[in-house]
Amino acid sequence: MKLVSHAIDPVLLSRLSRQGLPYEEFDPARPPATDVPRWWLWSAPFPPPLAPGDLWIDTCIRPFDQDITTLLPGVPVLSLVWQHSSFAAEHGFLLTVGGQTDTVLTARPLLDALAPLPGGWLHAGDTTAPRFLAAVAGRVGGSLQQLATLVMQSGATSLLPLLDLHRTLLLDLAQLSQSYLACPSQPYRPALPLPPLFAPLGPEISDDDSPARRVAKTIVWLVLQQQTQP
Repeated sequence: MKLVSHAIDPVLLSRLSRQGLPYEEFDPARPPATDVPRWWLWSAPFPPPLAPGDLWIDTCIRPFDQDITTLLPGVPVLSLVWQHSSFAAEHGFLLTVGGQTDTVLTARPLLDALAPLPGGWLHAGDTTAPRFLAAVAGRVGGSLQQLATLVMQSGATSLLPLLDLHRTLLLDLAQLSQSYLACPSQPYRPALPLPPLFAPLGPEISDDDSPARRVAKTIVWLVLQQQTQP
């Protein structure tokens, strides 16, 4: 296997070097040889120049509902999302990966090298799943910043702005989750055992649901529970 990178975060590449996983930067003038399978760690809106036996690991920021498997049908592809941290080169990244189970397991040496510990990454579902979870985390993080600002401005004299922010966040997350659940899905088989955090919560969740779909269904269920309470 030959790992080829393009437009990848330098901190992530530092982590690979620290873990002893060699890679080479993509040079259009000197494309890598095809004598061994190539894993393309790729951060560009267009696919890499793939050959039979190659693996495309997509790290490009895309809408969560963009199915990259339709760009090159039949080509093994994964989507990878990580949490940026100045300590990641030394301690590893919080990783979510999406794709077919067999393809995820094939890429395990790379995922283990990037994660804090071997197996310390989440197989979130299909290739859209990591980007959906990132969208949820982004909205929650943005609301926490707004919450801190409101607390400082109001001096804790009124809870109404805080309650309004809470309701707005829940409705936004519910709409986002419903959009994700409307996307086509396939039965999920985890590449690794799931942590207890993703135990089914709510009557609509099944064992075939991916972590991303479990999160989406839980959000919708919680909002419905709140709306039906007197």
